[in-house]
Amino acid sequence: MRPQDCRRHWHRSDHEYKSRAAGKRSPTDGAQTAIVSWLWGCHRPSVLQAFVLGYSLRKHKTKADLILCVERATLESPTFRWAHLLRTFWHVVPVEHLPTPARLHATVQARLEGVYSKLQTWQLFSHGERSLRLVLMMDLDMLARRNIDDLFQTRAPAAVMRGPTDSCLHAPRPRASFFR
Repeated sequence: MRPQDCRRHWHRSDHEYKSRAAGKRSPTDGAQTAIVSWLWGCHRPSVLQAFVLGYSLRKHKTKADLILCVERATLESPTFRWAHLLRTFWHVVPVEHLPTPARLHATVQARLEGVYSKLQTWQLFSHGERSLRLVLMMDLDMLARRNIDDLFQTRAPAAVMRGPTDSCLHAPRPRASFFR
């Protein structure tokens, strides 16, 4: 997909989105769907982002559960005082931190500390009492500008890339971008 096609995608009107999904039954009409995000540490900007994302999803009336995975050590920290307020928008779930592999500590990939914890998302919600049929994982630095429940109709796995390989949902990833 060309960059100009992506720009057109982002400038669609709400009417175009609604007509595109017309006749489709929303998978969030019942149960077992969730939008999941992750918070680790007591970094105030990240906590603010959690409030903004949660508010924007609720404002646009998502029917999916909103789950915020928070590192257990963060929740137990005496400096973290926002858990009760975060519950206004999110179901706060304590999780264990998954450390970055040791072989990456001395490399440029060390910046991904904490990101590896996100890999647990599908395992955490694939079975047991927290079993979910569909999970949409969003970073905290995102904002919903409309109801995004139609994303649950996308065939999994699906993702949007960023950086020099920006893409749109449903656009095949260029083969040359896999192992840069």
